Formats: sequence, C-alpha cells, structure tokens
Amino acid sequence: KKVNELLRITNNNSESLSNIITSFNKHFNSYDTRNIISKHRDSAGLRFLKNIGHILTFGIVSKLTKGSFAFWKSHGELALKSIEVSVDSSLIISGRLDIRY
Repeated sequence: KKVNELLRITNNNSESLSNIITSFNKHFNSYDTRNIISKHRDSAGLRFLKNIGHILTFGIVSKLTKGSFAFWKSHGELALKSIEVSVDSSLIISGRLDIRY
C-alpha cells in the first residue's frame, strides 16, 4: 500500500518535478512509511527456507565455477589443496614418502 502510494506520487504528470520530489520525500521519510516498508512480511519459517535456498545456490554456483561446494574458499585455496593431495598421493604411490609419528 505504501509502495503503491510512492509510485503514484512519482507517476503524477500533473505536478511539477519539484513538487513530485518534495511530496515523495515527505511521504518516504515519514516514520509510518519507513516502518511498514522495512518490516519482514514473511514468516520465520519462510525466511529460513529462503536462506537455505540462497546457500544452496551459492554452493551450486561454486561447484560449477570452482569444482567445489565450498563457496567460502578462494580458487587459490582449492588449487593449493588439490596440488597438496596430488603430491602426497604421488609420493605415497612411489614409496618416497617417509611417514613418521
């Protein structure tokens, strides 16, 4: 309702640009409008599901671009880990890795 009111103000062609800006500013900066617009209208459960969806999206994009679901890791970190695993594997296979505990 408040957003529609703001849109109506901006689409008013009968007013001067100065009056439109002044009216928009007055309505937008009112406590009532800011309070209504800023509130979450979704339930906590729906917000939770949306957040899960966002995280899954990040993971899928990361898997497609970096080959790993670890979207928080950089390309360099993943490359370094891959190199470490490859070097360790080749040393173990060739028998040159001396493992001491």
